[in-house]
Amino acid sequence: SFSYTSASTNIAVNQPNLSLSWSSPISLGVGQYTDQGVSVPNTRLTPLEVAIAHRTTASSSPAAVTMNIGTSSSTVRLTGVSVGADTLVATAAGHNSDTAPVAVGLGRLDFISGLPTTVTTDSVLVTVFARSPDTGVRNVLAATTITLAVSGTGFELRSGGVAVSSVAIPANGSSVSFYIRRLAGGGSGTFTLSHPDYTTYTTPTITVNP
Repeated sequence: SFSYTSASTNIAVNQPNLSLSWSSPISLGVGQYTDQGVSVPNTRLTPLEVAIAHRTTASSSPAAVTMNIGTSSSTVRLTGVSVGADTLVATAAGHNSDTAPVAVGLGRLDFISGLPTTVTTDSVLVTVFARSPDTGVRNVLAATTITLAVSGTGFELRSGGVAVSSVAIPANGSSVSFYIRRLAGGGSGTFTLSHPDYTTYTTPTITVNP
């Protein structure tokens, strides 16, 4: 009893894009790592395997990550391997690929938390962080032993109640703490931190009141 006219519409089906979560180079020190995201526009109805490739050997990652049902993202762990530039390439069936840059250099041991210019108490706690070349705090893949060398008088470096010439950032950690302990008589000096994968750093002069 009713009359209808016909209608039509156009539907465009586009291939979705993979998307890595960064566009500027990720900064990493050798032996440091960071977890970054890879995503798709819509929630998955089936699992999606995303292959991860590298254009150089400066960094490494798992060969693939999986987005599970009910999600639209996953994470990929990037590790600094050697000094240089790299590009990560993410690909998956039925999706447009994406790329993102990685810059690997020597790590940094400066910007020490709690570092004093003058010591007037028995001891001062300081914390050294594993930093990327752009000063970001990163985790280390394996235990990283930092050599400590005091130059001057008036203090020593202690950990666990004993004087030390090295401290270690634990595997999967990002920092280590130790004490600058005042010695009788006072004086002044510096201490140097070194590791083959990090830029050597010498502190400003520390003055110790007697």
